Amino acid sequence: MVHLIAGGIMHETHTFSAEPTPLEAWTVVRGADCDAYAGTNHSLGGGIDACRELDVRLSHTYFAQATSTGPVTRQLFDAMVGELVAGIEAALPADGVVLTLHGAMVAEDFLEAEVEIVRRVKAVVGPEMPVAVTLDLHANIGPELVEQATVIVGYDTYPHIDLNDRASEAVHLLVRAIR
Repeated sequence: MVHLIAGGIMHETHTFSAEPTPLEAWTVVRGADCDAYAGTNHSLGGGIDACRELDVRLSHTYFAQATSTGPVTRQLFDAMVGELVAGIEAALPADGVVLTLHGAMVAEDFLEAEVEIVRRVKAVVGPEMPVAVTLDLHANIGPELVEQATVIVGYDTYPHIDLNDRASEAVHLLVRAIR
């Protein structure tokens, strides 16, 4: 049976804002609490639903999201990514990782925060571990993210009525790559 690990950090940063996004702005769920997203039009829910459909074992770790606001401080970014990575490491061994991200997150010292998230995840799981990433349709996708991720799937619609479908697509592609 294929075993996937899921988690993520979603934030669309407005770099013109001088106010950093405070901790209080974030909704955080951990472990089994992530199951609350199943059956919803959310990327996390789409990943859960696809794993159930494919009879894939899924280990939830850490998921945080905040509405569109200013950059994330280095301290908060390191704390969130640290918890995500620690959760992923604790769930190993696995066959792959699914990350629910946004694609336009900026943190202090990291203009492409998603690249840094994937880089830190890959540092723990190893360079050969396949990683799928879901992103907003206006994500900033540079060559480093393409090099780090095995699968990148962006939303097709605005308003976002296809979040579940695109995350399901990402999981299907990841499982196909693993098999």
